[in-house]
Amino acid sequence: MPITDKQMNSKPTGIHQWLSEPAIVKHGSLIGRITPKGERLFYFRYVNSLGKRVTHPIGSYSRTGEHGTLTLLDARQKAQELATLHKSGITDITEYFQTQEAHRKAVQESEMAKLAKEKADAEAELARLNNRRTVRDLFEQWMRMEIIQRKDGGAEVRRMFEKDVLPLIGDRFAEDVRKGDVMTVIDALLERGVTIMAKSIFSMIRQMFNFAVERDYLDSNPTASINKAKVFGTDNERDRILSDEEIVELSIKFTDANLLVTSQAALWIALATCCRIGEILSAEWKHVDLNKREWMIPAENSKNAKPHLIYLSDFAVEQFNKIQAINGTSQWCFPNRDKTGAVCPKSVTKQVTD
Repeated sequence: MPITDKQMNSKPTGIHQWLSEPAIVKHGSLIGRITPKGERLFYFRYVNSLGKRVTHPIGSYSRTGEHGTLTLLDARQKAQELATLHKSGITDITEYFQTQEAHRKAVQESEMAKLAKEKADAEAELARLNNRRTVRDLFEQWMRMEIIQRKDGGAEVRRMFEKDVLPLIGDRFAEDVRKGDVMTVIDALLERGVTIMAKSIFSMIRQMFNFAVERDYLDSNPTASINKAKVFGTDNERDRILSDEEIVELSIKFTDANLLVTSQAALWIALATCCRIGEILSAEWKHVDLNKREWMIPAENSKNAKPHLIYLSDFAVEQFNKIQAINGTSQWCFPNRDKTGAVCPKSVTKQVTD
């Protein structure tokens, strides 16, 4: 006989009460159970592939089927579905559902792991974006960690970057800078005719990006594929000409470098007369006539062993006047410390190099 709601609502008797409906063909039957504690449960009973009888749980009973419970009609429908499954050849229903559940859990865990990875990747990307350095940020860190150690504390590097580099690419993220961005900076300098300065700035940009690569801030240096020789050409010091802008800059650099006044004057005379620094530093006052605006380089002081008469411009005379105010009582325009001869020709070169 079919199980009734009245039977399923019977009072507990202190023992397990089992109720059974007729088998659905030969593939299983619906079983009801009332436990000593009053739980009302449904099962599907079938015979597995080993010929053993298995009681497979399918849910809890209630007359209304609320809160995830099953009515008798629901239970019969569920039993019918399981009987159909059994009939299809799945003779171990419990094992089948265990496998299905394990698969479901595996898929769920895989999805959760995937979502967790996507979340972690998204957070890592957000952190990367939040921590991205602009070229200006990278420049300041490079200054603090490396350039500050220079004799001038990096003042000259900062001046050049703030004038010619940072205004163009300072706000770009360092990782987004490409070869073309660097060339934008360099081309602007080349158009101004300051090739030497362009080369110097290019070298510093390359150093800064190498600094970033070495610390794994960047994967690559955007200047790496730029052919320096192709961009700037081959150096030829004999053909070097200072632009007006570079001459102005040179006057600032002389002051900032704290060169001796006499050394600055010697360099200006070299530029004003095109004479060699050794010829200038070996000069004696007896060979200089500021009234006639002439300076005679004797044969023993010239490279080709021939005397040369140099005509002095107003600017050159001004520089000799500065020297005379300091060393006018000496035989030599640029005496050594002991006043026993001319200063070493390498002294000014060393000061400039420093």
